[in-house]
Amino acid sequence: MSIKKVVLIALSALLLFVLTACGNDDEVVAIVNDQELKEEDLDRFKQQLIQMRQLYGMPVDEEDEEQMDELQKEAVEEMVTETVLLQKAEEEGITVDEELVENELEAIENQFESDEQMEEALDMYGLTSEDLESEIRNSYMIEELITGLVDEDDISQDDIEISEEELRERYEHEKSRATQNGEDEEDFPEFEDRKEELEQQLIDEAKQDKMQDEIINKIDELKEESEIEIKI
Repeated sequence: MSIKKVVLIALSALLLFVLTACGNDDEVVAIVNDQELKEEDLDRFKQQLIQMRQLYGMPVDEEDEEQMDELQKEAVEEMVTETVLLQKAEEEGITVDEELVENELEAIENQFESDEQMEEALDMYGLTSEDLESEIRNSYMIEELITGLVDEDDISQDDIEISEEELRERYEHEKSRATQNGEDEEDFPEFEDRKEELEQQLIDEAKQDKMQDEIINKIDELKEESEIEIKI
């Protein structure tokens, strides 16, 4: 598993949002290293979280105060986290090849039959096309930053032990999946023939988990080094 894929997994938990300029009369909901985050930013991000949950079939009751309070806490945490990462990326002098941004934007646009259809989709997430372009640019900046936080070669597999039970469980899972897809059970390789490959798969997955944990630890360190004030 490449570090880029691990970075994308870590970033998937952040649910990227846009830090756009807001009116001066907006309420300040948080301050991160002297950068003010406004209520409009938070509302936009909360809406994105709601839409994302609904997309995955998770019920959201906007009349449920307890649920909305929890969602707001999550939105604030993710908003602050991304702000810290973007600030660090700018501090490191990380820039983005605008051709990458344009290509990504074009790829997204091509998924829609018309400009109107794309605008409707963006409206659902409280975004404009300019916001989307900014999100893409920010995501590339954060990806490059996080890629540099952890060296894949530093993730050791020496302390990773895979048990016989884990190997047999994986083997039976793959065998079951193969037969469900129409493969004859008699044609499926014997356990001993698959054992070495299965062990490496499980080791790679364990390394991936360790790498993701290390990335999260590094992000937490960046947040601890930052001056963060939550005002709501």
